[in-house]
Amino acid sequence: MPTASIKFTSDHLVAALQRYRQQHRGRHVGLVIKLFALVILAPIALWLLREGYIMTGVLFLALCPFVFVAHHLDYWLARRSFSKSPYRDQDVTIEFTDQSFHSRSPKEDCKLQWSVFTKVVHFRDGFLLFQGPRSCSWIPLASLGNPAQAVELDALLRAKITEHKVVERFMESNRPSR
Repeated sequence: MPTASIKFTSDHLVAALQRYRQQHRGRHVGLVIKLFALVILAPIALWLLREGYIMTGVLFLALCPFVFVAHHLDYWLARRSFSKSPYRDQDVTIEFTDQSFHSRSPKEDCKLQWSVFTKVVHFRDGFLLFQGPRSCSWIPLASLGNPAQAVELDALLRAKITEHKVVERFMESNRPSR
């Protein structure tokens, strides 16, 4: 029976957000929109500077690189709001059995049947388990007891959850380089 031991910190939360965004289909569309905004904003900013609207031109120029680093602001806000969470820095143990996903910490005890999970996304360093379109649990491979548990968990997830998406296959990272 695979068991994960996770320290629920702001780093774990940000890692889950990063994996969520990495698997999301809309991220490529977002990048195109950002590039389009850059192509529009930069010439407008230069024109404003040339016409003497210094403050407005500088503001537009400042927005150009900001569109590409805005996600870092989002991560900072997530860390900041998580610092007030009652679950911050909790040691969570998750047991994966044929019947359920059972997570425990000093403040919670939650047993979920496999039927509540709608999708699993496979990454090189862990699994993202979805309960609907936006609620997810990040299970890093490093939280498992040993590499054999990663293979066992992979097989269990494939047997219990119908929808799978592979972003990065975890086995590839364990192969020796040639």
